[in-house]
This record gives sequence, structure tokens and C-alpha cells, in this order.
Amino acid sequence: MGHSILVFVSHSSEDKEILIAPLVKDLEDCYINVWLDKKKIFPGDNLRKSIFRDGLDKADVALIFFTENSLKSSWVDREIKHVLRDEHARGNDFDLGKIISIFDSDTTYKAISDRYPELTDDLLHLMPTGYSSVQLGQLISAIWSKYLSLQGGDVATQRQLLEKDREIFRKEQQLAELRQEIDQLRSKNPVSMQN
Repeated sequence: MGHSILVFVSHSSEDKEILIAPLVKDLEDCYINVWLDKKKIFPGDNLRKSIFRDGLDKADVALIFFTENSLKSSWVDREIKHVLRDEHARGNDFDLGKIISIFDSDTTYKAISDRYPELTDDLLHLMPTGYSSVQLGQLISAIWSKYLSLQGGDVATQRQLLEKDREIFRKEQQLAELRQEIDQLRSKNPVSMQN
């Protein structure tokens, strides 16, 4: 990916195909490097070491997806406890620096607020299946905001960096659209385009 930001995605494997895979693709299309078990753990790897040391500990931001399935997942619970221990060790009891909690519904939000109230203090991010581009944009902004605040610096500099990243993203979208137009023209008239 184009930037050094690394985002760990904590989720239930039951949600991987329907919710997580499309969102990971969208995040990667926006130049966010995503640590996802399916892509980063290989046969023979130590599962705990891969997830906790290579994934969570090295990640700049941890996205925790809360769904009905993840509420039942012991792995998601372990990942949450690991990140909370790390945050507590850093003295971050109130401002959980690297965590962004994402909920698929208000019902899930209410259920998790009883179990982990510290994870519901931050902004509420709802990402249902079939999320909108606005919801995706809000999540991307939240990821970059978390990342930049962890890097230090003042708010004005962070905003300038975000605006430059948005400008690059828009230009890359324009390039992709132009490439698509060229491909369409070539497919309609392959002989004249070769000359």
C-alpha cells in the first residue's frame, strides 16, 4: 500500500465473507494497509504470535467489528483484552489511542456497552452490511485521524495532511476513470486504436 499505516481488523470469522472482505477491499483501495488473518497467517505459523505480536502489537489502529457473531467469539474477546491491556500499560485508560469500535447495529452497540463500556466512549461507527460511501468515508477519516493523533503534531498539520491525502485519492480516482474510458474506447474500436 502507499502509506505506512497498518490497521488490524478484529472480527468474527463468520462475518468475514459478508462484511469484512468487502470492507477490507474498500480500505485497501483507499491505500490503507490492512492486517487480516486470512492474508497474513500462513500454514505452519504460530496463530497466537501471528495475531498478537505480528498483528495487534504492530498495528497503528485496531478496528474492532462488533456483530452478533463477534459477541460470541472467544478470539475477538481475547483480541479486545489484549489491546485494552496494552492501552492500560501505556496509561490510556480513558483515551483508547489505537481502537476504533465499529458496530453493525444499535442492538450490538447496546450489548457491548455493558461488557466493555470503555469501547463505547468514542464515536459510534455504524457499518451495516451494504454500507454507504459516506459511512466508508467517515471510517477512513476516523482511521487517519487516529493514526495522525498517535503520530503527534498539531491539528492544523493533521488536517493539511488529510487534505493532501484526499487530493491524491481524488486524482487517482480520476486516473482510474480515464483508464476505464480508454479501455472502453479500445474495446469498441480495437483496429483504429492500434494505429
